[in-house]
Amino acid sequence: MKLNKYYTFPLILIIHIILTGCASNNGLEINSRNNSNLNNSNNLLFVKDYHLMNLPSLENITLEEFDKKVHQLISKANKDQREYLASELFLKANDSSYRGEAQISAMYFKHLISLSDKKLFKKKYVIELIRSGKINESEKLLEDLVLKDFKDEALALVLGGVYTAQSKNNKALTIYREIWRKFKSPEACVYWAKNLVRQNKGSSAIKTINQCSKEKKSPVFNYFIGQYFLKKDNYKTATKYFKNALKIDGHYDKAAISIGLIMESKEKYKKAIKFYRNYLKKNPDSYSINSRVVQLMFSQNFGKAIIPYAENMINLDPNDLNTKVKLGILYTDSNEFKKAKGLFREILAAAPASDKVLYYLGALNQQTQNYNQAIVYFSKIESESGLFLDGNIQISNILKIIAENSNGKPDSEIIQRKFVNFTKDRISKYAKIRLNLSINLANYFENINKVKESIHILEFVKNDPDFKDDQSFYLASLYDKLNDYKNSEKIIKSMLEKNPKNADALNFLGYSYLERGYRLDKALSYLTKANSLKPNNGYILDSLGWYHFKTGNFKKAFHLIKKAWKFANKDMTIAKHLALVYEKFEDYHLAKKYYLEALKQCTNLKDKKSILKNISDLETLRIPASSLSR
Repeated sequence: MKLNKYYTFPLILIIHIILTGCASNNGLEINSRNNSNLNNSNNLLFVKDYHLMNLPSLENITLEEFDKKVHQLISKANKDQREYLASELFLKANDSSYRGEAQISAMYFKHLISLSDKKLFKKKYVIELIRSGKINESEKLLEDLVLKDFKDEALALVLGGVYTAQSKNNKALTIYREIWRKFKSPEACVYWAKNLVRQNKGSSAIKTINQCSKEKKSPVFNYFIGQYFLKKDNYKTATKYFKNALKIDGHYDKAAISIGLIMESKEKYKKAIKFYRNYLKKNPDSYSINSRVVQLMFSQNFGKAIIPYAENMINLDPNDLNTKVKLGILYTDSNEFKKAKGLFREILAAAPASDKVLYYLGALNQQTQNYNQAIVYFSKIESESGLFLDGNIQISNILKIIAENSNGKPDSEIIQRKFVNFTKDRISKYAKIRLNLSINLANYFENINKVKESIHILEFVKNDPDFKDDQSFYLASLYDKLNDYKNSEKIIKSMLEKNPKNADALNFLGYSYLERGYRLDKALSYLTKANSLKPNNGYILDSLGWYHFKTGNFKKAFHLIKKAWKFANKDMTIAKHLALVYEKFEDYHLAKKYYLEALKQCTNLKDKKSILKNISDLETLRIPASSLSR
């Protein structure tokens, strides 16, 4: 990790500018006074003709032309008119500054100080010159403001920054020394030392800082020395000084961050996290440390432990949308769905077009089975978004669930038609999700025993470049369901021609032969070869075990299917096979246990009825259970 050693010069100037941020109350008072003057009866003629003094619009002229026209206005204005112009220039200068238009603001202030020699206006003019990059122009004016009476510490710091920016190091050193002598300003001492470092006078810089620290206690001195040694990759000494800074001021965040970053640079992430968390116990309102610990804990997958720190960040800055998103994800992962929804709705109010937030809200409502609300959020994702197509897939999935749950309801046909029509419409419009939606639709028709319709849908998309082995297996299994073994076998053998070592294809073909009692010797050959290619595949182990069950070798069947369950303990077929083995050995208690496991994994009504019948038949048996020797 690369650590920042020193602030760059532009930041120094910005800090100085902030320090000199002049309140505009005085100017507003002037403006109010000028307006009251305009209302005096003595100024009636001026009020009547004030439009002659209107400042020109900047819309259709260059700054040079504008500058010239304003100069002409001022040159011909009488006393009252000059007061009016001063008021207008001040308002426009402040407005331009607020909008970040430093060059325009500087121009307004330039003309304003020609009308009024107030120090406030000159200071603002200097600041806008610097902000607009006109460092050279600001220097002379700053010297006039600072050097005559040397009473303005902040403005003197700005002058030092201007000297530094122009590499006038001796002048910078002189001004910083004088600021330190007069105000005992720690900032001045630090900038004095930084100038010495730039001149490769590191030892002099340290000597200067140590001398200042004897006269005034401040954490910035130790922090500077810590940064100096950090630049030399002397982490041990740097850490020592950062700790000294914290001893002086236990709330000095910059020193704490530096200590933590050193730990992170050595990849001691847990140690850094522990340090940050201990610091936050004493300084819970430190936004920068909260931010750092949240970022680091996220990278180290701390999960729920991050939540209180992320919550604290939002309390400190309610407008931090990035942290709100992270916290919303954490709430979701922790199953705190109500909090997650509330937070994402807050974010959506601030960023109503955010596709990610709409998607998160859609997914949250989908997960909590608020299906209609989920569809509303997914539907709001714009078509230009990268999440638009996935949002449509999720809508199709939701409509499928609603359709499947509508059986027996009065409006079931309308609900089912809505799913089918929506999915077919999206298949026709969006090629990128055509395959995904086609499989969803095919699965729906399979579940309602319209297998031919499922096959028709998949045959239509089987030449899609994304139609891979999984989809081929599914299509073959549908043909198998219709006892159309010719087409089923054709698909699988085509896969084996491309890859003779495709263990899943060998397993499919062997199991298909086995289930229909066809060429059992060939079935065993396929399954044995598949098992040699993938010895720890639960589905292949189950197929081989089922072969031995069907051929009467129950002990071998048991050991193979029991092993298969270890690798695939969420599969309905394996659970059912294991139950049948236990039933064969008259261990009815365990047989029932695995029938119930199979029932839990059932998604098909026909399979559920079959398993329930097995359980019912089991209950009628009165033979005492025996232990299976193993």
